[in-house]
Amino acid sequence: MQPIQLIVLAKPDLFLDGLLRILNDNEHVHVLQNFNTIDDCLSQVDTCNADIIIIQNQMLEAPYEFFFKNLKKINPELKILVFGQLLETEFLLNIIRSGANGYINSNMSAQHLIQAILYINEGKLWAERNILEQLAQDALQMENILETIATEKTRMLSDILTKREAQVFQWVLKGLSTKEIAEQIYLSEQSVKLHLSKLFKKFEVTNRPQLILSAFERVSPVNNIIPLIQMTLEKKAPGHKIKPAG
Repeated sequence: MQPIQLIVLAKPDLFLDGLLRILNDNEHVHVLQNFNTIDDCLSQVDTCNADIIIIQNQMLEAPYEFFFKNLKKINPELKILVFGQLLETEFLLNIIRSGANGYINSNMSAQHLIQAILYINEGKLWAERNILEQLAQDALQMENILETIATEKTRMLSDILTKREAQVFQWVLKGLSTKEIAEQIYLSEQSVKLHLSKLFKKFEVTNRPQLILSAFERVSPVNNIIPLIQMTLEKKAPGHKIKPAG
C-alpha cells in the first residue's frame, strides 16, 4: 500500500516532536511537510498534494470553518485531523461541524494515531461515541426543523391554488401528459390546459419544468435552492474532477 501523504500544522514543541517521531517510524504514512504558521500552510499546501493535514488545536481560531474551507478550496480531497490536549466537547463538536474529519488527543497511543489516520483516509469520521451521538441528534433536530418549515410552506403554497389546480399540479409532478391528467380527474384536455395556463400564470413560468422548479424553490427551506442544484450539477460536468466512488 502506498504511504498516506501527510502535512502537519503545529507549533514546535515536545508534543510535535513526539507526533513526528511516531509518524516517521510508521511505514503506512509519510510526512511531506511541517508548517508552523497558518499563512505558510495556506501558501504552500497546493504544492504538497497531501491526503491528510494534521492540525494542532492551538493553531485554530474560531470560526474554524473559514480555515477549513480555504484548505478544501485549495485541495478538495484533503482530509483534516485535529490533535491536542484537553479537548473540550464543545470544541470537538464545532470542528467536526466545521468540516474536520476527526480529532485525536495528544495522549493517545501511537497505535490509535495511525488507526485514526487510516480511518479518515477512507473517508470516515474519527470521533468518540458521545460526539457522534450529539452530531446525530443535531442532524435529526435540523431535519425536523426543515421538515416543519417545508410543511408550512407547502400548506401556504396549497392555499393559493384552487382544488382543480391542485389536482392538475399533483399529476404534473408525477409526469403525466395532458391527456393522462384529463383521464385521471375526469376533465377534458382543454380544461386541463386551462388549469395549466392558470398555474403557469400564478408561478410566473411558461412550461412544466419551470413550474415544478418554481414550486420546489418556494417550498424548500434552503434559500436559492435552484442555483445550489445547478452549481452542484456543474461540478459533475466535463472538465471537473470527480472523486471515484469507494
